[in-house]
Amino acid sequence: MSGHLKFIPGKRHYLLFADNKGMSPILPIVHKLIENELPFELCFQEDRESAIIEKLSNQKMGCYLYAAGRREWVDRIDEIAGSIGFSGEEMQIMAIGDRKNVFCFHCHTIQEISDQQLSCSECGMSIVVSKHFSKHHKAYLGYPAPDQEEGDHH
Repeated sequence: MSGHLKFIPGKRHYLLFADNKGMSPILPIVHKLIENELPFELCFQEDRESAIIEKLSNQKMGCYLYAAGRREWVDRIDEIAGSIGFSGEEMQIMAIGDRKNVFCFHCHTIQEISDQQLSCSECGMSIVVSKHFSKHHKAYLGYPAPDQEEGDHH
């Protein structure tokens, strides 16, 4: 779950999901697909889970998935795609919003924090939210703040 979506050439088919918040980051991918005359399907603001499952289930090998939009929505698409058999190498997911799940390196608590909150609500440790997303924890990794001294968090 990176800060921008990267065009991946050479796929058999492209499936794109976007909501109002996700259209802006998806559009450069759409333009690349049109420019290269590659087959794609854009699903805009599909909220019915049954339709998402059906769309993902009907894809053949070689399909590449992009999804961008509200955090809860794209997290659900990511979850469904993974359960259907899409691997991390076959998709890019971009969650948009100022709150995200963060895994505290110190106490191993997963919490929802905003970009402005820089301390763990459980142990009080000052943390920096990295760009590294753990699929296992479904959270970004929170590392010690550069000025954090051992013992300063209590």
